[in-house]
Amino acid sequence: MRLTESDLFTAIAPDERFDLIVSNPPYIPSGELSMLQREVRSEPQAALDGGPDGLAVIRRLLRDSPDFLIERAYLVFEIGFDQNDDVQRLIDQTSWELREMRPDLQGIARTVVLRKRT
Repeated sequence: MRLTESDLFTAIAPDERFDLIVSNPPYIPSGELSMLQREVRSEPQAALDGGPDGLAVIRRLLRDSPDFLIERAYLVFEIGFDQNDDVQRLIDQTSWELREMRPDLQGIARTVVLRKRT
């Protein structure tokens, strides 16, 4: 087993393939960053800012990760508390099988589990 840290796939060789990719991408809309709790605002902006709608990095993740996964491998990532429907619309059904939208302790879908189609 090998653990690799990368800004999406910038540190990954183009021919590398994985069984599992786990990501906690930035998903907060740019316009909402100033409204976050002070403790959260102290995090690096790159770890928080998901672009105008909060989905910019998630779009890239969904688009690029199939190239780095073996067949039937998994992609697991966190989403914002109100992004469930938008993220489901972004999932390319020809590339991905939606396995689960795991809820947090409040019952809100926060973790997406996808399996790469063959």
